[in-house]
Amino acid sequence: MKRKRRFNPDPPNNGRGVAPPVWNGEPYPVIDDGRMLVRVVELQGPEWVRNYQRWSIRLGCEGVYEPVSLSLFINLGDDRSGPRVAGRQSKYYKHWSMANGQPPAKGQSMGSDVFLDKFFMAQVEKATKGTKGEAKGEEEIYSRITHFIRQEEMSLPHTP
Repeated sequence: MKRKRRFNPDPPNNGRGVAPPVWNGEPYPVIDDGRMLVRVVELQGPEWVRNYQRWSIRLGCEGVYEPVSLSLFINLGDDRSGPRVAGRQSKYYKHWSMANGQPPAKGQSMGSDVFLDKFFMAQVEKATKGTKGEAKGEEEIYSRITHFIRQEEMSLPHTP
């Protein structure tokens, strides 16, 4: 004997018994391009990014004098077996050496924890192009850090 389907007589919102998705993400910041003093407060990765077919790390930063959260994304290569530092001219090598205060010694591990709680003068620009170089719609544009200019010697306020 076949069972009869029971439909909710009062379906939520769309008449099919399924509520529509709800966006809970934070809005991306959009600020003027320029330089900004930031502190690295979060590390994400390295992770394999399928859209770009490469390894990437994200340094989450907070403005020191502006209430804004921005990210610096650094490519760590496209070798699926693991992240790599391409050489002395790579973005990761340059930024890691800046955060470390000197280049790595031969064989030294270049962990991302060297960035955490450090202050940098950063270049901020709007991301106006998509993954394939196409122009983003106005509603898709967001601000991000393109690179660190220099490390700034500052200290965190002492909390008792």
